[in-house]
Amino acid sequence: MPKKLGALELSAAQMLANGATEKQVFLACDKNRSWVQALKRRDDFQEAVSSFQAELEREKPQSSQIPAKSAAVGKTKVTHKEGMTADDHLQKIRDFRDRSESIGNRFLDVAESMLALCEERLRQASADEINLSRLPGDVRSIAAAADAGVNLLAQSLGVQKIMEIVGRMEQKK
Repeated sequence: MPKKLGALELSAAQMLANGATEKQVFLACDKNRSWVQALKRRDDFQEAVSSFQAELEREKPQSSQIPAKSAAVGKTKVTHKEGMTADDHLQKIRDFRDRSESIGNRFLDVAESMLALCEERLRQASADEINLSRLPGDVRSIAAAADAGVNLLAQSLGVQKIMEIVGRMEQKK
């Protein structure tokens, strides 16, 4: 009988469902790549990832795209090497920004959940039950997940700034 998924395994499933790489997951969980790969081979883990992905799809608004300001984007006919218009590129940037922001928020949610779990275990444990050698690893995992979330959110804000600059440039034309 397979072992039940614990909080760390569920956090890993949630991160993968949100688009995290294996490396991001094993670093956030203070594990190694083989741990993530072993999890990915488990049916119960695959079901958890699928469940989180389905939840994400249900939470996704009908149109996750931010409406473009007509003055900022317009219907420019400039075409790039790939055959894409400036509007197409701006839409790709919007999509990237939205995805980065969503994943960043999910990482922060995972970090918050892991921190709450650690706090609860510490409150409930007696002094002799606390494994002090494991505590630094748990704290590093929480910090790594929080750091990944903050970095992704910062990047999405940077993308927002780029979009504002491009919009102002388009308005000046």
